[in-house]
Order: sequence, then C-alpha cells, then structure tokens
Amino acid sequence: LPILSFGFGILSFLLIFNTNLKAAQADIYYKFGLSSEETGEVDKAIAIYRRAIQLAPRWDQYYTSLGVAYGLKAVTASDAKQRADLFEESLEALEHARQMSPLDPDIITKLGYIYWNWGILTSDPGQRAEKLEVALAHYQQAVTLSPLNHGHLLKDTIVRTYLRLGAIYTDLGKFSQAAEAYQKANEKAPDSY
Repeated sequence: LPILSFGFGILSFLLIFNTNLKAAQADIYYKFGLSSEETGEVDKAIAIYRRAIQLAPRWDQYYTSLGVAYGLKAVTASDAKQRADLFEESLEALEHARQMSPLDPDIITKLGYIYWNWGILTSDPGQRAEKLEVALAHYQQAVTLSPLNHGHLLKDTIVRTYLRLGAIYTDLGKFSQAAEAYQKANEKAPDSY
C-alpha cells in the first residue's frame, strides 16, 4: 500500500508539472506571437499563436490573437478570394474565443473590427453594407456589455460606420435607409459635421 501511494504521488506530481509547464510554454509562445505581430511578421505570429493553442487550447486570448492576426493578413491580401478566406479564418478563431468567453467585450469588438475591414474592402455595395451592419451590431453589443470602457472607445467607430452605411445606401438608391443611418450618426455625435 505505501508503494501504491508513493506511485500515485509521483504520477500526480508529473501530471501537475506537465500541465503547468504546457501553460507556461503556451504563454511564452503567445508573447512571441505578439512581438512578431508588432514587427509586421504576421505569418510568423499566426504559426506561433497556433502553437500556443496546441499547448493550451482553453485560453480564449490565444484564439483572439490568432483571429486578429488572420484579419491583419486579410487586409493586405491582394487577391479577393484569398482575402475572403483569411477573413473567414479570422472569424472562425474569434467565434471560438467568443464561445469560450461570450461576455468579453474585447472579443466582440475585435469581431466588429474584422467585419468592418471586410466590409470596406468588399467591392459589392450590398455585401459591403451587410458586413458593416454586422460590424455595427458587434460594436453596439460591446458598448452594451461595457458602457464605460467600450462606449467611449467605440463612439467614433460607430459614427463612422453609420456614415459609411449612409453613403453605401445612397449609392444603392436606398434613400430611406441612408437617411436613417445619417440620423443615427447625428444622434451619436450631434456636434460633429
């Protein structure tokens, strides 16, 4: 019986050590990924974030950073198909992070950011309007979840989104929707032009 207890103790120690070691390794990879992203090495950052996820798949921040990195790569893609695929990869990672932390306004804001960029880079005005509407919904949800922090930070972004939507609806001949978008922009920033 003492040998069994000793063996169980050693096994427990190894399991705890291995689990903590993987979490520490994942965090190191994550920080290297952030550094690579800051220096513009987005492909390298994506690979590093993927490694962090392999080591610690239960941390939403790793998926969030992976999604943002794919979004950064999508913005610079010259091919429309490649851009769309990268935006889809970005959304997949961010949606996974949101499933893990559904009330985190930072993740929701980043989803809005991805839809915003995808919308402004889309050539079809109807699809552009759809993506900007989704971006706006995410921004508004983030403000609802964190009005003091995100409300102030996103106010200008929300106003710009309404203004862009107004312009797109005008181009599409949807004048009542354009007027509604401009009115909402005016309500959010009545002192602005």
